[in-house]
Amino acid sequence: MYRWLLVVLIACSTTVDAETYVGEIGGDRVQMDIELDGDAVRGSMRDSHQQYAIEGTLANDELQATATEATTGVVFQLRGTRHSNALDLRITLELLGEISEQPLYLTRTDGNSVSDARAAAGAAADPGALADGERDPALIGRWIHESNYQSGSGDSFFAANTRQSMLLLADGRVLNGGADVSVSGDNYFGQSAGAGGGEADIRWTTRDNHIYFSGTENGVAQTVDVGRYYVENGRMLITGNNGTKLLLTKGE
Repeated sequence: MYRWLLVVLIACSTTVDAETYVGEIGGDRVQMDIELDGDAVRGSMRDSHQQYAIEGTLANDELQATATEATTGVVFQLRGTRHSNALDLRITLELLGEISEQPLYLTRTDGNSVSDARAAAGAAADPGALADGERDPALIGRWIHESNYQSGSGDSFFAANTRQSMLLLADGRVLNGGADVSVSGDNYFGQSAGAGGGEADIRWTTRDNHIYFSGTENGVAQTVDVGRYYVENGRMLITGNNGTKLLLTKGE
């Protein structure tokens, strides 16, 4: 019933963390830049001669990944442990049946530590800390998300328009504001509408210009950082933690 609210959560709240590490191999500087999306890891590693594409997983602070050299296609195995401010790795290369290994210790240089990031994430995701927190009065009211699609021309012309809305109430409740869809073509037109007014099992709060949705799923209370918001002239732009942007217009 409240599928579009779930879409907002999925589109805007997925967090992709970026980390940068540096170190040395044989006196040559090495830099690794990685992005974490859940347990998935991707990024790059480079020294003064080559660059490698990194892909793998990081689960329970144990990294297992491959490093593929951009021009030759040579693939190294990366395995090791992530500490609070470092990666303690071993590089393994198998070539013509011979296996060689080399240690690689990298220090984090992006100004954060894993423990700091975990503490911040824990605070942001604490339902008790946010469920009854502050609410920016500028966000109270009905917010409408509209999208348009067009393709073809003449006999093959097709257009669709969707409008979905939610109500953010002063007491923290979130109401379904209804939705309508219209489609049209060269010789047809159709429209459907869904009544609003139902109460979603979601509450909203704000903190530090971020909007949070709190709810319960499978009996477990959860709070999601939807993203940073900016309100001006009856419009609200939400920029999710993964860079996704969502534009909403305030309605009556």
